[in-house]
Amino acid sequence: MTLFMAVCDVEAGYDKLAYELLLKNLSRTEHVVPLLIGQIFESADLEIMIQADDVDLLNDYILQRIRSIKELREIMVYPITSFKGLAKFSLADFKDSYPDQEKAVEFPLFTVKLDIAPTKDTEVYQELSKTSMSDTVLPAFLGYTFQQADFDIGFYFFAMDIQSAWDFVQNIRSIEGVWDTDIRVVTRIKSLVSAQDMAQLMQQQKL
Repeated sequence: MTLFMAVCDVEAGYDKLAYELLLKNLSRTEHVVPLLIGQIFESADLEIMIQADDVDLLNDYILQRIRSIKELREIMVYPITSFKGLAKFSLADFKDSYPDQEKAVEFPLFTVKLDIAPTKDTEVYQELSKTSMSDTVLPAFLGYTFQQADFDIGFYFFAMDIQSAWDFVQNIRSIEGVWDTDIRVVTRIKSLVSAQDMAQLMQQQKL
């Protein structure tokens, strides 16, 4: 199965309704498995991670389950190739390490898109693959996103606060071959598969 990211632009004022309708529609089929949904607050409003057997089956799924929601104005879908899960433990364990448990309710997911210098893609990918958990940051996964006009690699991680995320991204920007980065924050993250299936995806890159 191939991993895809669907970015949805929601009509102003209908964010909550669109989110709830998607939760109802995004059920698993034999060939398409929606994995995660979350809200972003930059150029688009919702982001959905999906696994599918092939593009045609995904196209049918999107038409029936996503494009049928009239509150969604636009949708952009792109594959994530050479997907690699980086988390070898649960987000719950990461939260348990946070000193203020009352605030450890939901850590946002940060998405970083990287523009890479020609011939440096593999080197940067391998360097990012070595990233490990710290006291404030939990790397989740990465993959190539060549179908994006300006970016070549997508890197996803959880962080305990904005400052921790910013410091982490500064380290990414210092890697030789990284030309530019674009960062988004995803909140209200909801897993659409079981914790066991998600752990298998993160560790084995398949369900």
